[in-house]
Amino acid sequence: MVLTAMGLGACDGERGECAEPSDVAGVWEIRATAISDSCSGLGSYTFPLTIAQDGEAVSGENPDGTLTGTVCGDRIQMSGIVPGLGLFSGGTTTANLELTVSTNGNSMEGSDTWNWTGGSQTCQGSESLSGTRAGDEVCEWGFGCPCQRPLDEYWQGSGCLTYECALAAAEETAVRSGCDCSPFPAAFGAGRCGDLRYVREDCIENHIKFFDASGTLVAAYQWTDECGSLCRGSCSAYYGFRPECELEQEQDFCDQNN
Repeated sequence: MVLTAMGLGACDGERGECAEPSDVAGVWEIRATAISDSCSGLGSYTFPLTIAQDGEAVSGENPDGTLTGTVCGDRIQMSGIVPGLGLFSGGTTTANLELTVSTNGNSMEGSDTWNWTGGSQTCQGSESLSGTRAGDEVCEWGFGCPCQRPLDEYWQGSGCLTYECALAAAEETAVRSGCDCSPFPAAFGAGRCGDLRYVREDCIENHIKFFDASGTLVAAYQWTDECGSLCRGSCSAYYGFRPECELEQEQDFCDQNN
């Protein structure tokens, strides 16, 4: 279901003036999950939303239409009418959402309500929403264009979300597998990426976890040969944000255990 935004806005005292608007311009990856749906059958899905901003005024381009509205402080308000959405053939869908932008400006959370009308039929529903910045390009399909996902969606079998745990798990997996991941090359190691530390497990699937100075997971990268399992056919995804730094390996678990 395509979205619109409807929020009360962040106001300045009793004067009703908007607080300084957050910078929300750019490409966003929006994840929508059904809360209620009288039409039945609508599940979770992801879509790109490109927001243009001029002060408090915003417009959002998505695969199904254009949304317009305002951003007031950290709250976005947009609205629009979009024909023929998702599961529904023809008709008109009106949707309203509320989104609150995070302090760092790289994610947003909220919900929407929508109404679909087609001839004599109508149905309504609502969804929870989460969004992350997707950089300058959003993949429609392809091996080389990673999609962007919320960090809380990231999960790996070891369940290690701290640096020390992930480091120990990667070394253990390297020893247990003998670094034999045929037909794929194996890479198990750790190092630095700018101010971040990372742990890498590359065997059939590629996982790179990024940690801050306190050892807390702040971002992750995943590659899989099951293209389409992450989003819109992409074989790879960044979770949280995409670190703009170069990997500098300091430990090679395959080399030190040979």
